Parts: sequence; structure tokens; C-alpha cells
Amino acid sequence: DETTSPVDIVGRAARIAGSRARLFYAPLILDDAASAAVLRKQPSVKAALSAADRVTISAAGIGAWGPKVSTIYDTITDEDRAQAAAAGVVGEVMGVYFTVDGSLATTPLADRMVTVAADTLRGIPEVIGIARGRAKAPAVMGAVRAGLLKSLVIDTEIAQLLLSTDPAPARGTSASKR
Repeated sequence: DETTSPVDIVGRAARIAGSRARLFYAPLILDDAASAAVLRKQPSVKAALSAADRVTISAAGIGAWGPKVSTIYDTITDEDRAQAAAAGVVGEVMGVYFTVDGSLATTPLADRMVTVAADTLRGIPEVIGIARGRAKAPAVMGAVRAGLLKSLVIDTEIAQLLLSTDPAPARGTSASKR
């Protein structure tokens, strides 16, 4: 059912597993780096960020870099979007930006965000990436290659695209090594 929210799905899955869900909405983007730094030092935010080290399972949406396929893209300035595109960004998971070859991308947004670090995300034993729609195929490929995900929940359209094409070589390889 497409009308069921991700929050409802996570809560239901936790109940079925006899566990509890803790929701962490990430990323939070502020207007400037100083505000983000102050917020990260707040006790409740600091506690939430440090709790990420104890997470065993995480479900995360995979955002592509374009209008209506990212929770970030439509909320930032044209300049921010252009700088991220110039860095080769094809998508993000929890505010961790990456290119199609799996390289992490540095953007000016990073200092303005409150979110988990890429290494923290990679350290979670089970990160389930969720995406649907053809426009997200390059972002799914980049997220997998970046090592940010352990499992995928994707639609048939993305699966077929990923199986039939290789949008770019994985980081550290050339096309002849694929």
C-alpha cells in the first residue's frame, strides 16, 4: 500500500520482531554552518547522533539528485544544487552524498547538516536502502558502490535497469576492468 508511511512500516516491523523502533529524521539542513555546529552540541541532538553507533538495523530512503526525487534537492538554493551537481552528486542517503561510481562527494551543504557520518552509516550491521522509480537507478547504484547499504528494497523498474546497464565503473576501476 503506497499510502502507508515509512514511519508506520518501521514501527510495524519492529513490533513483529519484538523490538522497538527509534526514528531519526536525517538530514536536517540549516542556513549556515555555525547554526548546525551549535545544534550538534545540544545535549539531546548529541545523544541522538551518538546513539547511531548502537543502531543494528536502519531503513533509509535513497534520494536521487533532481527535483521531486530527493527530500533535499527541492529545499535548497539553486547555487547549492549547482555546486552539488558540479561535484558529481547523483544521490544521497541520510545526507551522505555520493557519485555514481560510489565515491563520496563533498558539498558545501555538509557543514550545514545535522546527520550521521558516512563511516557511522557503513558501521550499521544492516542498512536497508529503499527507492522506487527509474530516476533513482543511478542513485541506487552509487549508494551500493559507496558501501552505504547492505540490502535493497526497490521496484522492478530499478532492478531491471541495474541488471541491464552499468551506469559507470565502480570507484577505483576503469571500464576495461569491469
